Amino acid sequence: RGPQSGLYGSNALAGVINIITRRNVNGSFVNASGEIGTDKTATVTGGYGIGDGKSFVDIGIAGTTSDGYDISALGAVNGPPGVTGDKEGYDNVTGYASGGVELSPIFRVDGFARYVKANAQLDGQDFSGIPGQQGQTFDDASETETKTYNLAGSGTLTLMDGAWVTIGSASYTNSHVEGGDGTAFGDFGDKAWRRKFGLQSSYKFGSPDFLSTLTGFVESKKEYYRNTHPFDPSQVGQDREMIGLGAQYQAEIASQFYLSATVRHDDNDGDFEDADTYGVAASWVIPNSGTRPHASIGTGVTNPSFFEQFGFIPGTYIGNPNLKPEESTGWDIGVEQTWLEGRLVTDVTYFTAKLKNEIGGFSTPTNATSKSDREGVEVYARYSPTDDIDLIGSYTYLDATEPAGIEVRRPENQASFDGTWRVGGGPLQLNLGVTYNGEQRDTEFVNFTRVAVDAYTLVRVGAAYALNDQVELYARVENALDEDYEEVIGYRGSPQGAFVGIRFKEGPAK
Repeated sequence: RGPQSGLYGSNALAGVINIITRRNVNGSFVNASGEIGTDKTATVTGGYGIGDGKSFVDIGIAGTTSDGYDISALGAVNGPPGVTGDKEGYDNVTGYASGGVELSPIFRVDGFARYVKANAQLDGQDFSGIPGQQGQTFDDASETETKTYNLAGSGTLTLMDGAWVTIGSASYTNSHVEGGDGTAFGDFGDKAWRRKFGLQSSYKFGSPDFLSTLTGFVESKKEYYRNTHPFDPSQVGQDREMIGLGAQYQAEIASQFYLSATVRHDDNDGDFEDADTYGVAASWVIPNSGTRPHASIGTGVTNPSFFEQFGFIPGTYIGNPNLKPEESTGWDIGVEQTWLEGRLVTDVTYFTAKLKNEIGGFSTPTNATSKSDREGVEVYARYSPTDDIDLIGSYTYLDATEPAGIEVRRPENQASFDGTWRVGGGPLQLNLGVTYNGEQRDTEFVNFTRVAVDAYTLVRVGAAYALNDQVELYARVENALDEDYEEVIGYRGSPQGAFVGIRFKEGPAK
């Protein structure tokens, strides 16, 4: 939660989610699934892995296709709403392979490769200046095709019985996008790549009553971007390099008090400024009380995008090479409480942050000279009244303002609920989910003013039935109440959809 650029660098402005994928496979596994549903939607996946707990191979493939739904709230240009019923379909094929080898008791290597090919149909947006039409989203035959591949590898050296761990890593991402209005594919697009090298070394020391971990890290990143839009064939690609280095200290005291502190410096190549960021967090599990107060404070930055820095569309959108990174400083404090012998957990957290150097502008981006403020309260609860029922609920109140008024796309109230019931502990499982998004503001591009976007509530229901330990049947309905809503002005949200599928899995779930 909160700005985390001290450890993760640019774009960790509001929080971080860390996903740890399958790795230490011991034995073999097979998984597969198939799903069909509304709008001729179909998805198939398959994967296989084998390993001995030290070395492993994991491969998989997934494919999705859908006719989609009509996103435009206007319909055809100069026509009544939804007159054409033009649907925005989507196709995606993804393949991946990962693996690792323990070359010795102290050294291992791991690698990962992924390829994605996706095609998405779009709608146009009118900027002709025609009254009643300017800024509206309308049906047309626009589409894009994206091809992306990722390569990553790492080597891990473990010394001193696991107390000293050093990881060297490298990754490369390449993406190519082409699009058109349905008459000439290749009307617009871009090419981009990024390569990154990193080195991280952690040393753990102290006693069980006061255990410390000191980590140093350095990373080098180079990015390239070229806009292939034909407005100006003379446009050339641009690249930039960034080097980040820092350190983190973590402490575990008496198995109840936890502390971390991080500092980082980013040396940014090019004209935009370097950045210094930090983060401090503490948590105390008070013995025999079920109470855990926690707090953190930190800074985060988001570097200007290539488009913001270089522009790429002469006469329409001119870049600004002198932009500063956006910078956020935030802190939070809260308390988690465990009740009823662990069956109920609640957490209440107050948070606040200030954002400066916010980047905006329609024809040329600039840094805002004023700050925007956000503060609020998060409430969370997880309750298991029986071993077969799990209930999770959350509510967030947010007050996000800037000198121009309420921040766009920042609802004051948000809430969610998820419930799971394993009926009688048997093979049938029922699910209910509810998401509430309160009224918010957004910019409409007719008069370029901020207007209200209505609140909406989405309900999803589902059920799953395990035929045996390997095969499960399931069904779900998204937007069960068929709510008519918009998250962004001019773009309809997903209508009601029903889906059924089957899952197969065999082998260790590691």
